[in-house]
This record gives sequence, structure tokens and C-alpha cells, in this order.
Amino acid sequence: MAAPRVFISSTFYDLRDVRNDLERFVESLGYQAVAHERGDVPYEREKELEAYCYREIGNVDVLVCVLGGHFGSQSTADADRSISQMEFRTAHKLNKQIYTFVREEVLSEHKTFLANRDVEGFRSVHADDPRIHEFLTEVLALGRNNVVKSFSRTEHITDFLRSQWAGLFRNYLDERERAIEGAWVRKLETAVQTVEQLVTLLEKERRNESTGVADILRANHPLAQRLQDQLSTKYRPRFINFNDVEAWLADQNFRRDPEDFLRETYAFKSVASKDGYAQDVTLLLARSLFDEEGMLRVMREGDWKDELLQVEDEIPF
Repeated sequence: MAAPRVFISSTFYDLRDVRNDLERFVESLGYQAVAHERGDVPYEREKELEAYCYREIGNVDVLVCVLGGHFGSQSTADADRSISQMEFRTAHKLNKQIYTFVREEVLSEHKTFLANRDVEGFRSVHADDPRIHEFLTEVLALGRNNVVKSFSRTEHITDFLRSQWAGLFRNYLDERERAIEGAWVRKLETAVQTVEQLVTLLEKERRNESTGVADILRANHPLAQRLQDQLSTKYRPRFINFNDVEAWLADQNFRRDPEDFLRETYAFKSVASKDGYAQDVTLLLARSLFDEEGMLRVMREGDWKDELLQVEDEIPF
């Protein structure tokens, strides 16, 4: 199982000790710390080095941004911002989880800056460049991913992160438990519906009305549950034949591949979006699910095999 990847962003020389402490802390939890100065970011020759840092942020789960009193290296992409500021903006644009920590004296001085930002000749005591306070104004005004804390020692950062990440893990366990409970409820509802339909069938047969048991079993086919789980749809579909399946998948923006007659499966392709990247998704349905007339073959839950429905996806870079 892949460990969470944590990108540590800050100016380098003035916050070197903080960065080193944070790397050790992150790795002590079993996570992967990503820091450009120790070779965690793969570089190539075609672009500026900082561009590869921004690209790598797309591959991490969390960004820890540490702001001190030094502006740092100016970005080649934006003359008004430093590289660490651009790393923050990149992570926010990609909707990454961000934790921002500001030197206590810099954050305290920020109110003074706001009150005097239009005063000619105002000089900051704790920030070597007014663009630090301009950037802090931008960060504090964000409506999401806006966890901002002051610190004077590295322990203030690590204690807060330890508490936050423990809480996230607790939330994950709670959500997982609710998801399991929800799955059981859906299965129970399906079973109840099946029993109700069978009761209706028997009552109709007693009145000499003809209804196919096979149609009821098809309406509760395990393929429907697997497609609902795979595509995370709110309602469970009901299929009788291949045309029903094709029409429902079309509503989910899946289109049949016209060349799938060369395969042993029916192929349905869709283009969705995930984490800011285009993602091609293909659903493969075994032809054995249907008979020669295109009717869905009757199948019990215990007879289902995973190879009957497969998913292929690819994220191009």
C-alpha cells in the first residue's frame, strides 16, 4: 500500500532546520516526505527546475507550507512571487490538502502591515520583503484549504500535524464503517424487493396470470450491483437485456467501442476527470453475460465472477 506523500515547501536557507525536522517527523509516521533539495523531485533538461517542483505537487497528497521572514528565490513564472509561494498556489489550484505555518512574529506583524500598507516609507521589521505580507494577505483570505497556524518552534508544527492526521484517520475509519453498513442496507433492500416481487408473482400465478420468474431474477442481476458500485450511482439499475445495459451506460456517458467485435468482451469507453487530469476509462463486459438473443442470462449472486466485469483506466501525462 502506497504511503501518503507530503510535500514540504518553504524558503531553504533560513528554514533549513525546520525542514529537516519536518522530514524526520513525516517519515517517522510512515509517510513519504518530498523535498526538492534531497532529490525527491525528478528533473529534466527541457524546463526550469522550479517547473518540475510544481508538477510534482500534482503527485502528492498533502502540502506543508512554512512561511518565515525571508522572501526566498524569485519565481521565473511570476516576477511578483517566490518559488515557495508558487508551490502553495499550485497545490491550492489542484485542491490539495494544505497546512500553512507562519513565524509567530511575522503573523503578529501582519496586522500592522495591513494598517500601514498605503503609508509611504513603511518598513517591516520581521519580513525582508513586503511581498511576504501581500502573499499572507492572499492566504488568509482563501475560503478553502485555509488552515493557517503560527509557530515559534518546530514542535508547534509537528504537534498540530500529529493531531490533525490522527483526526483524519479517525474520520476515515468512521466513513469506512458507514460505507460497509450502507452496502449491507442496499443488499437487504434488494433482497426485500426480490421477495416482494416473488410474492406478487405467486399471487398472479394463482390467478392464472403469466409472469416470468427469469425476468425478476434478471432485474436483480449481480451485474447491476457491480455497475452501481463501480460508477458510484445513486440508484441501482435494472436490466433485462443487452439493450438495457447499453442505454443505461449511455446515460453515464459511456459509449460502446465500435471495434469491440474483435474482442471477447463488450467494451464501453468514457472520458472523465480526476485530480485535474484527463482519464480514459473502459468497462469490459463479458459476452457470456448475454444469450444469443441478447437477453441477460439468469445468474445468482454466488455465481458471479470478477472477470465478467473489468475496468481499465489510464491517466496520460
